[in-house]
Amino acid sequence: MKKYESLFEKTKEINYLTEKENLRENKRHLGEMSNLSKKTSELPVNLWLDDDGTWMTTKHKDMRLKFQGDKGNYINRYNMLPMSISDEPEVLVKNPKNLELSEKEINLIKKWVILNLDLLIKLSNQEIVFADFIKKMKKVK
Repeated sequence: MKKYESLFEKTKEINYLTEKENLRENKRHLGEMSNLSKKTSELPVNLWLDDDGTWMTTKHKDMRLKFQGDKGNYINRYNMLPMSISDEPEVLVKNPKNLELSEKEINLIKKWVILNLDLLIKLSNQEIVFADFIKKMKKVK
């Protein structure tokens, strides 16, 4: 059985953020996360991945990544939304105002998380480095 370190895995409760909390978190923590371009991931959006355990310093205590709420080619730090890193990924902001993605596009991100779950957990726990993550990362077909 897998051992996860996030509160979500222990409680199965989703800690949703308000829009304001998400913006505050983006300003505070995005500089501590690694950017994965949509060109590299082959997803419709850019991602920010936690490669140094930043999730442990937030009040929500859930492993998460951030995905861009629009399909722009350039990072828009004000439109990055959190998604849980779990076997049932969830967008962690209820009814985000600036989400410009279809349900199908969000489901692609969720499938990518599930496909790369073990690698994302290892990355967040500093068991692998970002360069190795990119080499081992699986792409959604």
